[in-house]
Amino acid sequence: MNKSKLIQDSEVDVVSNGLAQDNSGILVPLRTFAEAQARLTLINVHVCKVPLNLAHKVIKSLETAIPQQHDVNLHHLRRIAKAEELPPRLRPRATESIGLNASLTEAQDSLCESPGEQTQALPQARKRPTSLYLLICASSVITTEELQDILAELEILDKEISTLPVPSTPPTSSEEATLWTREYWPTIYKKHNPNGPHPSIMDRATESIRPFVADYIAVAKNAARAVSQFHIGEPFGAVIVNPSPPPATSDQQLPVIVIAAGDARWKGNSIADRLGSGNVTAHAALRAIGMIARKRRQLSGEPGSSNTGDRGAEKVEEDVSDVFLDDPITDVEKEIYKKQDTLKEGGYLCTGLEIYLTHEPCVMCSMAILHSRFDKAMFAMQMENTGGLCAERKIGDVEQSEGAEEQNGKGQGTSYGLFWRDDLNWKLLAWQWVSTESPETDIFDPMNKKNMHA
Repeated sequence: MNKSKLIQDSEVDVVSNGLAQDNSGILVPLRTFAEAQARLTLINVHVCKVPLNLAHKVIKSLETAIPQQHDVNLHHLRRIAKAEELPPRLRPRATESIGLNASLTEAQDSLCESPGEQTQALPQARKRPTSLYLLICASSVITTEELQDILAELEILDKEISTLPVPSTPPTSSEEATLWTREYWPTIYKKHNPNGPHPSIMDRATESIRPFVADYIAVAKNAARAVSQFHIGEPFGAVIVNPSPPPATSDQQLPVIVIAAGDARWKGNSIADRLGSGNVTAHAALRAIGMIARKRRQLSGEPGSSNTGDRGAEKVEEDVSDVFLDDPITDVEKEIYKKQDTLKEGGYLCTGLEIYLTHEPCVMCSMAILHSRFDKAMFAMQMENTGGLCAERKIGDVEQSEGAEEQNGKGQGTSYGLFWRDDLNWKLLAWQWVSTESPETDIFDPMNKKNMHA
């Protein structure tokens, strides 16, 4: 990657020194709130063994005899399975000494059980199986006795029906499908995620940002160092990137950094005067969003922008800026902000833009990111106690989702997963960047700031 292009050919050392020399690391997509809340729920289904040469006829006949069999959606499960495709604990013992109608109790110890329910065994198979196992429907649709009568009319010799627990919802990953196949019943993963972004969308987005992530985070860290060194804020930084900047003379248009901002919550306060949370409107993410708004006003020539010549409006803007600190302060921020060819005129605030942060943003900043309508968000360090993007928290070595903190009495962490929730009016993609370099133990260590709001 052309690193000078990344910062628009800037020759200012305070910016270029922030670029990463090692681009190694792992992008970990965040699990959505719905994914974190999803629990494996099992329902019982009817399974029977049918002769191989009659399988198609039986399925067609059952469609007519039980028209309601699809009332419970089981499309994520294989309809027919060979004995060797069944989970190991369900595979019948193919021995000549055990007939097709072996006692259910003889194989009971080899079968999984649904909590609080007794699971019946599958009928035993011959040494050279000539039969298949058919998943008929959910046991809530028809009783075992009614199903046996139907099978008798179809002249199936072995009318033994087994009731097995299976997952009630589709898997959200190929790994989950593999696990369920091993534990319950052959399961199909259709690359569909009912609880989050489509896997193909996530894969393409991950590949599009992977080459640049380390450099974006490095610039964000450089912005954080600058405010920290001047004692005007905590070492938290943010970078906003435009992946589709205005056309330039170059044929190859790379993403560009539009804004870099550091935290400035202590600006105007001496170290001795620092009380409470400081200026919460001067968090790095909020300052970065404010600078985007300021640049858009300048592009459109709206009253109050610094290039209008309206001194009254400028005075109002200066007063507002004194609170929100949406003017660039450090050399890093100024050097990037002054570039005027990084945004297109028009458009809603941050639509189409991406934000990269040194730390997971707090709930307030996470909602600001959401309402500003970013396309993507990425942070390097999780803030377990105060962050608003993650839907899962690690307390010690245990992952927890919302509500778990109250149950175990620890009362630590948030689990809002604000980047992707059905009850909010915008959704964006989000990742954590896990660097494979040696972990930092300096000002960027989240353990030093674990109770602060980034």
